[in-house]
Amino acid sequence: RSLAVRIFAKAQRLEEEGNYGAAKLEYVEVTLHEPGFEGIDAAIARMERELQSQELRRLAEGVIPRGDYDAVDELLDEAFELTSLEKGRISELRAVNRKARWSTRYERVRDLEVQGEFELAIAGYKEILQEWPEGFEDAEVRISGLEEGLEAAAQSYGEAQKAEEDGKLEAARAAYATADLLLPGYKDAADQAIRLERKLKADALKEAAPAPVGDNP
Repeated sequence: RSLAVRIFAKAQRLEEEGNYGAAKLEYVEVTLHEPGFEGIDAAIARMERELQSQELRRLAEGVIPRGDYDAVDELLDEAFELTSLEKGRISELRAVNRKARWSTRYERVRDLEVQGEFELAIAGYKEILQEWPEGFEDAEVRISGLEEGLEAAAQSYGEAQKAEEDGKLEAARAAYATADLLLPGYKDAADQAIRLERKLKADALKEAAPAPVGDNP
């Protein structure tokens, strides 16, 4: 019995170190020397669960870089249920997955902003703030800036359209340019400003051209 006790103690040390595969082997070794050793069946079953949980955790770690965050959550949920010794580590990995998920989402929202999809970008930033308010401190600032920029750019754009309708092309050009300055990429403000600038230059050249000289009688 003393040999079984020593092997069991060694297995416990290995378990405490997180070396579950080696611990299981030692626990199994105990049964070879004393099949009815108290608690041995539970210890072996516990190591089997820990090994399964460990494998699921490793799989999850490999999936995170691929961006399948829902699959990671499923793997970690299953791993969490199996383990009794690694719940803290799995909770840390859940936090890593959450950060990766919302970091990816944040970059996509930034892309929408760069592409001029301002309303979609605002909605995306608001979603991020709702789901992880402490994760991206500048999201609220970006929402405020975009909302203010949209309002101001829309006003200038509307003024430009009205000025063009009234035949005030220089005022219209300036207002379109202002709209694009207030919120770069807003609608087609930059293109409209360029179009009117070209028209104004063409009109100026026509006015500056000398009048045609008629034939002498």
